Amino acid sequence: MPSSGTRAGGILFPIVKSLSSALGSEQGETRKKAGAFFMQTLWQGNAVTNGMFLTSMAGNPLIASLVLTTFGVEISWGGLWAMGAIVPALVSLAVIPYVLYKIYPPQIKDYPQGKEIARAELAKLGSLQKNEIVMIGVFIGALILWATGSITGLNATTVVMIAVGVMLVFGVLEWNDFIGENGAWDTLIWMGSLITLAGGLSKLGFVTWFASLMSGTMGGLSWTLVMVILVLVYVFTHYFFASLTAHITAMYATFGAVAIAATLCL
Repeated sequence: MPSSGTRAGGILFPIVKSLSSALGSEQGETRKKAGAFFMQTLWQGNAVTNGMFLTSMAGNPLIASLVLTTFGVEISWGGLWAMGAIVPALVSLAVIPYVLYKIYPPQIKDYPQGKEIARAELAKLGSLQKNEIVMIGVFIGALILWATGSITGLNATTVVMIAVGVMLVFGVLEWNDFIGENGAWDTLIWMGSLITLAGGLSKLGFVTWFASLMSGTMGGLSWTLVMVILVLVYVFTHYFFASLTAHITAMYATFGAVAIAATLCL
C-alpha cells in the first residue's frame, strides 16, 4: 500500500482503536491498560514498514526515480530495494514489540476470552462478499507483479494502474471514488513536477557541482564519518519540510551524490 497515512490511519488505527476499546482502554486514565502499548507499536511498526518495500509509501518510488535519473541505477521492487531493506526491517519488526513491551508494558497481559469474542464478531460479519474476494485477489496479484517486476518488465506504476482498472471493472471502486481521491491526485501532479525538476537540476550539473563542493569540504574525513554527518543532517533537516516527499525531492539526490563522491575520494 503506497501510503503511510492510509495504512496507519485508515486501516490499522481503527483496528487498534477498536481492540483497545474492547479491552476497556481509552484515552485518559485507562490508556495504559493496553491502548498506549498498541498505539506505540503501531506507530513504530508503520515507520519500519515505510522503508520495507518500494511501494510502502509515496516517497519510495520517488527515491527510485531520482536514483535512476541522477545515478543511472534502477531499483526494482524485488531487486535492490527488497535485498537492502528486508533483513533490517524484519529484525526491527520482531524487536520493536518486545522492546516496547519491556519499557512500556500494557497492564493487561492476558485476555483468554479474546478468541471467543473474535469468533463471534466474525460470525456476525458473515461470509466474504464478491467485492471483498475481488479486493483480496487484486491485492495478492499486485504483490506478485510488484515482486516480479524485473522479470515481467512491469514497473510499480503500471501494476497500480492494472489493479485500479480491475477494481473499476468489477465494481469494487466507482469512478467517483477514483476521482474523489484528492490526496492521490495531488501526489501524482506534484510528484511528476518534482521528478522533472530534479531531473533538470541533474542535467544542468547542479547535483554534481554541489556534491563536488561538499566532498571538498569534507575532504580528509573517513567515509564512515561523512555518512554519519550526512544522515544526521538529513534527519534533522526534515523539520524544515512539511512532507517526506518534499524532503526527498530537495535533498536525497544531492546527499546521495555527496556520499558517493566521499567514497570515491578515499
